[in-house]
Amino acid sequence: MVERIRRIFFDSGKVLVYPVSGDWFIPAVLADRHASQWACHQAEPGFGSLRLGLNRMRAGAYLDHNHVVLTEDAEYEQFLEYYRILFDGLPALQSDEFVSACATAKVRDYTQASFYPDVAGAIARLGTRYSLGIISDAWPSIFGMYRTHGLYAAFNPFVVSSMYGATKAQRTLFDVALSSIDEEPAECLFVDDSIVNCRIAAEKGMQVVVMCRGGVSMKKWNLPAVRDLTGLEELLVERDQA
Repeated sequence: MVERIRRIFFDSGKVLVYPVSGDWFIPAVLADRHASQWACHQAEPGFGSLRLGLNRMRAGAYLDHNHVVLTEDAEYEQFLEYYRILFDGLPALQSDEFVSACATAKVRDYTQASFYPDVAGAIARLGTRYSLGIISDAWPSIFGMYRTHGLYAAFNPFVVSSMYGATKAQRTLFDVALSSIDEEPAECLFVDDSIVNCRIAAEKGMQVVVMCRGGVSMKKWNLPAVRDLTGLEELLVERDQA
């Protein structure tokens, strides 16, 4: 028998929030302002595009190996180094001014990410029926972004990976979240766009739904899936009536 759901944990990125530029690490305003230089290095055959690709791998590895970040100021310093690595050897992009502008936009400009149109209404409705929480691979600036949009108070706990130095794939965040609530794991639903994360949550005893916004197949993973929060609400009504 499936337990009645009492709490919903959401992932943030690609479930509730999306990057305006289409890339979490390339702020839209900077991509537009420096479009010619950025496009040149992305599209240039040979050394330019290869260097950028290798730099991105190195920059990502730097973030992965330095993931204990407790404040926005520390996050800003981390992303200064990230963009220094990303733009290494690309003279048109590696000025201190440009690196600082990128880090500032990434960390402190909360308009670089936006909530999907269905989020505010659905969260308000779901919050009257379920306790809500967040489990997200993210940095401290996520708190400010949610506060700016008036949605931070809707979620408790709000578990963010950089506060614990571990990602969802390492399983620790699920233990942190589940240890801070009264509900049993089987009474919790976890919603994420990552099938890997959903499978880990299921291993922890949680019920799961895969969020498949856009054109992602909903039949691929042999798990419950929805296209948006309206679909999630409909699925929950069906479960409550079963």
